[in-house]
Amino acid sequence: LYPELRKGHTLPEVVDYMRSHIDVAPDAGVAPGQRGHTTASIFVISFHHEDPHVAAKVANDLASVVENANSTSRTEQAKLTTSFLRKELESTKASLQQIEGQITDFKEKYRGELPTDLPGNLNRLDRLGQQRQTLEQQISDAQTRLALTTAQPPPEDATSPEGRLEALKAQLASELAVNTEDHPNVISLRRQVAALE
Repeated sequence: LYPELRKGHTLPEVVDYMRSHIDVAPDAGVAPGQRGHTTASIFVISFHHEDPHVAAKVANDLASVVENANSTSRTEQAKLTTSFLRKELESTKASLQQIEGQITDFKEKYRGELPTDLPGNLNRLDRLGQQRQTLEQQISDAQTRLALTTAQPPPEDATSPEGRLEALKAQLASELAVNTEDHPNVISLRRQVAALE
């Protein structure tokens, strides 16, 4: 552009001359109501020159420069937004992990005392109550057997086979009052009683 003008003037002067021939203005043909709710604006870029082909080419080049600058700006904004959202996501994840850790610590500290533990605690109490009743019954039965065993009169002659058999049976009853059938003392006494019988 302006080959003759560039011969006698500096480049900044030529650029100023060119700028004076460029017009950038909002498009008056588009009323605000026609755009709906969008915030976009439409601008008309024009360049005045004697040669219409040159004017069209320069105007198109200017529109392309504005478009590229706008696209670059939008790309940069998208990158900044993405970066910001990633940082926020990481920050939120860290906060969430910290809160989940605190919840886990709280649950560990108050295990069995939380409202969600109530049904399990009640079931455990029922089972323990039943076990207690069973143990009390077993103790009562053992005490009864022990009392019966100690209440029997001693055999008259402990040296005779019948006397030894009676003594072994009394000792077996006494062991059964305290121990189960699988206890070694009970097994041994049962064998001795069987052998004497």
